[in-house]
Amino acid sequence: MNRILILASVAAVALVAGGAAYWSAARSAARTAEKTALLADVRAGRADTSTRLQRAVGETGLAERTRAIGDAPNGILRLRIESASFDAVMTLLARLDEREALRPSGVAITAGSESGRVDATLDFAGVTR
Repeated sequence: MNRILILASVAAVALVAGGAAYWSAARSAARTAEKTALLADVRAGRADTSTRLQRAVGETGLAERTRAIGDAPNGILRLRIESASFDAVMTLLARLDEREALRPSGVAITAGSESGRVDATLDFAGVTR
């Protein structure tokens, strides 16, 4: 009886592990396909950069701390992030690169008035509002 219980437990663990591995591989393949399609849209000029930028800012919880401060010269959109956690700003930059295929053309980060807080200015070339 104990052998059957042990074998059933091992089988259940193997089934769960196999399912998790399959789900992880499927998720990875879907993300790769999504990134490939996004990159094709970016290269072809079909991607709405402003929307992708707004989505990333919202997903990182920085929407209330971020404002566009106008178009800088030469078609550069400048975003100002005020009194945000350093980690949130770094998460935003990573998300922009990994999920949205966006890299700022300029970044300035300064210490904020509180510990762990920063002010950041991000410039994006060729982005219009």
